[in-house]
Amino acid sequence: MQTAKNKIENKILKSPRGILFFAEDFTNYGTPENIRQVLSRLEKERVLVRLAHGIYAKPKIDPLLGTILPTAEHVAVEISKRDKSRRSSC
Repeated sequence: MQTAKNKIENKILKSPRGILFFAEDFTNYGTPENIRQVLSRLEKERVLVRLAHGIYAKPKIDPLLGTILPTAEHVAVEISKRDKSRRSSC
């Protein structure tokens, strides 16, 4: 049987670079405290980059530029998708 750490790590490692993860993406894998600890460890191992509270990115790596983080616009779009919000017309 896989541990929560193994399940979370496998999901992240199988995902393409440049993708965002929210702590809520892993609710089926353990308790909120356990998930937070696993994500924190993966951040220390440089598998993930923490962008904000509960928001992580698996960064793209460029041989010349190094680590490439998602843009603020990309993060905003992903948060909007997560929250199922719609753009209001003013």
